[in-house]
Amino acid sequence: MERSEILTEDWLLECWKERDNRRFDGLNTDFIRTYRAKPLHNLNLFFFAATDETEQRHLQTLTLDNGKI
Repeated sequence: MERSEILTEDWLLECWKERDNRRFDGLNTDFIRTYRAKPLHNLNLFFFAATDETEQRHLQTLTLDNGKI
């Protein structure tokens, strides 16, 4: 792993499930990619200045695309 990654809690839980598997590599690039957190993961966002309905929908779409549920 060349750079630091922010991973979800699910990554840790999956690693724990594989704790007895000597061949398991929790730092495998494909495995990491599966559990990489999106930029807005677990954040609460409030848009006060968005008065236009179209702008609000655009901001909502961007928020959902970047990890907010």
